[in-house]
Amino acid sequence: SLEEFSAYTASFNLQANAFLWKGSLTPEPESIITMVVPSHFLINANGKILRKFPGTNKEVSVRKRMAKQIIKEVREEFENLNNK
Repeated sequence: SLEEFSAYTASFNLQANAFLWKGSLTPEPESIITMVVPSHFLINANGKILRKFPGTNKEVSVRKRMAKQIIKEVREEFENLNNK
């Protein structure tokens, strides 16, 4: 439910918005169709998707590499935004 999702995302205390895609838009945006499921999005204050990241992998070592890459890319995006 939306309430459970909201409670779950709030439990991380990240001070960031989380979005639950229900697939009710027709046609779906290209950025949604081509993503790996589950995925994570980095969006700006206007809701524009800046980057998207694959959500998980069954191998711990792969998940750790993914996390490091995501952190690197988020930092790059943050620096790009601050330099504009």
